[in-house]
Amino acid sequence: MNTDEIKKKNKILKVVAILIILILLVTLIRYGWARYISSKEGDATAQVAKWSFKVVDGIPETEDVLDFAITRTDNNNEVKEGKLAPGTYGEFKIEIDATGTETNLTYEIMINLKNKPKNLKIYKDKNKKEEINVENNMLDIKKFLTYTDAQTVQTEMLYWSWPLETGSTQEEIDENDIEDSKSMNQTMSMEIAVTGVQTNSTGANILYGGNGATSGGMFSEVVVDNDENTKLADNAYKREYLVKLNADEGTLENDQIVSSYKFSHWSTSNKNENVLFYSTNEINADNDQSRFNDNSQKEYMQYEDLAPYIDNNGLGKYFLSFDIKSENINKKSTILVYFQNGTEAKYMLCKDENSEINGISVNVTTDYQHKNLNFYVTYKNPSETKAMLAFYGIYDTGNYPVVKNVTFDIGDGYENKQEVQNEILKNAEGGNINLYAKWIPQPVKLPTPTKEGYTFLGWYTEKDNGTKVENTDSYVPTKDVTLYAHWQLNQ
Repeated sequence: MNTDEIKKKNKILKVVAILIILILLVTLIRYGWARYISSKEGDATAQVAKWSFKVVDGIPETEDVLDFAITRTDNNNEVKEGKLAPGTYGEFKIEIDATGTETNLTYEIMINLKNKPKNLKIYKDKNKKEEINVENNMLDIKKFLTYTDAQTVQTEMLYWSWPLETGSTQEEIDENDIEDSKSMNQTMSMEIAVTGVQTNSTGANILYGGNGATSGGMFSEVVVDNDENTKLADNAYKREYLVKLNADEGTLENDQIVSSYKFSHWSTSNKNENVLFYSTNEINADNDQSRFNDNSQKEYMQYEDLAPYIDNNGLGKYFLSFDIKSENINKKSTILVYFQNGTEAKYMLCKDENSEINGISVNVTTDYQHKNLNFYVTYKNPSETKAMLAFYGIYDTGNYPVVKNVTFDIGDGYENKQEVQNEILKNAEGGNINLYAKWIPQPVKLPTPTKEGYTFLGWYTEKDNGTKVENTDSYVPTKDVTLYAHWQLNQ
């Protein structure tokens, strides 16, 4: 028996002692109504719409409780049938039958996972690529259906997996083995509440995409076009890369660094995984005179040349967000946002596709306000090379803009918890809206190792030769990576 077989055998012997029984308790909340259609006096008549809503794939024990079947699909004959342990995986489904319903509706499935083992994961897909972020052991699935779509039974599939080993190092694996052992002899249950509610308006399902995320997942969320308070869901994706450092017998405080990308906003475009431009730099038109030839023009300022980003991505729709305030709004409380480069700029920032107005006015106060602008870019003067993002408070008003935290991106942008605007719903096809997470890379600082009798030459992508990492103070990984220290023997 080789080493791998011994290791696997030992692991299986260990997990036999921590098997748990899975009991699925499903509470079905039946809730619905049909609105009456009124009729005036005369020969016209109207019938009350039918309402039908039930959950199938379960055998009722009482009026409100169903027992659902959990399926194990791992074919692991080293773990007793009907039991869960590390090294097992499977699926379960919930079927919603609203056939016969004559109104639009939404349904919501809320799942409370009690005593869930820490390392047991839930996924949206059978290939277990889209992990669902489970916060406080709760899952929430929402979906909008037209009464036409409701004539087909809806199936919600969930997939689970409990890895035999969790972790990328032996130390992490050992720690997670201890966590797995804490579930020994416990009973995991899933309490599921299913609610169906008639809705009296059209709607759409938001389909979220991780767009480069390394973990986490989102269920679709119902939005209703006449509900101004509808909000985007909180982001549940994560984008993290592990940087392992091989010091080649040198000394390091930490041989692993995690780079966690920052979630920026939801976008209608997945053309680029990351935002095109992001800067926290604060620029004050009243104090920063380095950008102006005429010191009297304090109400005008330029932030960044965005032409290179537009050159690479073409004309079309873009998203801009920023924090802005003014030192003085006594004479003017708006600031014009546009492109400028002296008298001309290469591109023009337009409010909509057919607009000839170069710029968008935003209201400001003496405190920072966060602004989101979706706009179109067209050519203004192709012979120019720059399109400086400019903020103009109108000369001689004392309206001095102060700007920071600027994000520039392609496509429509919608920030976390921003109200969903009607215009995005107008473009929904088939009742679905696709939104993609956009990310801001977060650089990490690589440490400098020491090795007695040697001079450190730098971090490289290979143990021998490879490419040297030049910017060690702000290294941005784009995948899990191992870097190697190169040394020179002191003479």
